[in-house]
Amino acid sequence: MTAPIRYLVRRQEFAPSVAGVQRVLPEKWATVATFAKPADAHAECAKLLAHARRTLNPFQLGGPSLFYQTSLPPYAFHDYLLDHGLTPPPTALSSSPNYVFWWVKNNRTFTDDDRAVVWRACDKLKVFDVTEEDDRQAAWLVVENEWLDENRARYFDSEGPDQRYRVQVAERFEVREVHRSRRDASRAEQQLAALLREESEDDGVLYFDAEGKNHEWAAAPLFSVRKVPAVGDLNGSSAFVVARRRLADEPTSLPRWEVWEQLGYGNGRELLFAVGDGESADGHLVEMVRKARRTVNPFALIGDEFTRRPLATHAVTDAEPDELPNGLSVEDAFATLRRLDTTPPPPDADDLLAGWYDQVVQWSPEFVDVIWGTFADFRLFEVVEVPFG
Repeated sequence: MTAPIRYLVRRQEFAPSVAGVQRVLPEKWATVATFAKPADAHAECAKLLAHARRTLNPFQLGGPSLFYQTSLPPYAFHDYLLDHGLTPPPTALSSSPNYVFWWVKNNRTFTDDDRAVVWRACDKLKVFDVTEEDDRQAAWLVVENEWLDENRARYFDSEGPDQRYRVQVAERFEVREVHRSRRDASRAEQQLAALLREESEDDGVLYFDAEGKNHEWAAAPLFSVRKVPAVGDLNGSSAFVVARRRLADEPTSLPRWEVWEQLGYGNGRELLFAVGDGESADGHLVEMVRKARRTVNPFALIGDEFTRRPLATHAVTDAEPDELPNGLSVEDAFATLRRLDTTPPPPDADDLLAGWYDQVVQWSPEFVDVIWGTFADFRLFEVVEVPFG
C-alpha cells in the first residue's frame, strides 16, 4: 500500500527570458522528484540547488534590479559581499549596479562557497524547495474536460472532410464534484462519463486529447480526476476550490490539426487547493492577488485575443481602441491613469511594457490596485464552490 505522505522536490517556475531577465511566476512550481523520506528529498534538493548555483545567474532571475533578488538595500548587499571576501562591481553603489555582468565575469573563479554566499543573500529567489504532500489532507476533484468545437478547426487527414472530430483544450475544464478519496472520485468520473455518453449523440466522433492521441467516442477522456491539497477541514456539503487563471496561454498545437490562434487565450486554469469555507477561501484569494499584482505586468497580459497584441501596443500604434473587461476603452483607461495624482508620475504608454517592473517597486500597494482595477479588471485567481459527490 502506498504511504499517504510523500515529500516533493519542487522547482520555481520563471517566465521566458525578456531582455535577459526571467520573471518569477507567482505560486507556480513544478515537481521534479518525489520521495518517501524527508531526508532523501532534502538531499536531492541540496544537490539540485548546488547545480543551479553553478549554472544560473541569480541576477537574471526575478527582475532587472537587486530589488527582485534580495531584501537587502544596495549598500547593505555591497557590504555583505565585502564582509564575506567578495569584491562587488565598481558600480555597486551607483543607481545602475551591473551585477549581471559581474556574475558572468567572476563565476568561473568563484568557489562553491562563494556562490553560496551570493545565493544566500538573494533570499527572494527560492529556485528549489521541499514540500510535504499528504493524501489524508487532499481533495479529489472530478473535472469535465473541454473540447474544441468541430467547426473551429480544419481536418487534414486522408479520412476526408466528413470525419467528425473534437480536440481537447488543455487546462480548460469545469469542476463538477469533490471527493475525499481517489476511489470515490474515480467511481464518480466513470458514472458521469457513462451518463454523458447516454445523453449525447457523438457516437462515431473522433476525439483528440491534449497530448494529440485519438480516441473513439466510447473511450474518450470526457472527465478526469485532479488532486489538490486540502487546507483545513472539509466537513460541509461543499468545498471551495482556489484556481489560478492562465492569462496568456500559448496557442495549442496538435498533430494533423490547425486551430484558431486564440485557442486557450486567457481561459485556462490551474487548480491550487481546496478549503472548507468560503470566507477562508476569500482570505487566501486576497493575499494571493496582492502578491501577484506586484509581480505580474497587466499590460503584457491583456490585449486583442485575435491579434494577441498587448494592450499597450494598441495605444502606442493608435490602433482602434479595444474595450477592456470593465467597460473602459484603452483611450479612456490611459486618460484615467494620467489624471491620478501619483509620485512618481504614471508611465507613458510606450514605457508600460518595458518600464512596469522598474516603476512598480516605487508604487504603494494601493496605487498598484488602482492600476489593476483601471486597466485590467479581470481575475488572476478565482474561487469555485463545488459540491461533495
